[in-house]
Amino acid sequence: MSRPHLKSYHRKLIYRLFFIHSNYVKFTLPSSSYGKLYSDYSSSSSYNSEVNASTKYYYDQTPYLKNISFVPAVNSTGTVKITYTGYDTKGTSYTGTIEITISKSSTTTTPSPTTTTTPTTTTTPSQTPSTTTTTTAITATPTSSKVVVDGKTLSFDAYNINNNNYFKLRDIAYAVNGTTKQFGVVYDASKNAVSLTSNSAYTTVGGELAKGDGASKTATQTVSPIYKDGSLVKFEAYNINGNNYFKLRDLAKAFNIGVSWNAAENTVVINSANSYTE
Repeated sequence: MSRPHLKSYHRKLIYRLFFIHSNYVKFTLPSSSYGKLYSDYSSSSSYNSEVNASTKYYYDQTPYLKNISFVPAVNSTGTVKITYTGYDTKGTSYTGTIEITISKSSTTTTPSPTTTTTPTTTTTPSQTPSTTTTTTAITATPTSSKVVVDGKTLSFDAYNINNNNYFKLRDIAYAVNGTTKQFGVVYDASKNAVSLTSNSAYTTVGGELAKGDGASKTATQTVSPIYKDGSLVKFEAYNINGNNYFKLRDLAKAFNIGVSWNAAENTVVINSANSYTE
């Protein structure tokens, strides 16, 4: 049976849980009449596995928490509550509930975590996970343009969103690494924050410049705070399949990287030797 409204409701959960100190997370599964949790979900015929209540999902190792998605059942509406428990390395647990409202036009995810301490520990978390986030899902279309970086054609998993090109943050950092415009990227799990550092060598994490599958994706606005050289900055960024995508010109401006558009050849040109111009 088809899911005509699936793309609007397909939600990555990792950036809405805000487990500040968690090492791993376990879920209490929702009623299947509302939908199911999946790992590495792309379509009804393409996913790794259904989420198991006894399985631990981690930030930094497989199975990854960032790859967990909630997929509504066909024609389901209403509010589904998904409870979770996060455990840190000190034995402290964090419990909470994610409420997802399913309608035919939009989906709103509102996490409302609470913090508890397990009986076997007296450790008190230094920060209580507490946040409310509302996001709107939009469609990201694969960018068909060729991309040339410092004279070399590279393959990017890039997307067009609202007539702007968005590139995976780590792909751009990888592409200009070793040049005078290089910058480092670090994700701080304790703050759920992304830190960018000018004139710093980029450290690879794997998956950079991986080729996309050519299919449109659901994108939601990135909720992680972003710091550049220690200062909080505002970027228009989107999360697609657990990765942050930034508007190319915003990154180029921030790190003074030359970017131009060759309409005749449908080509985006990135030149690290040039300065950024509007």
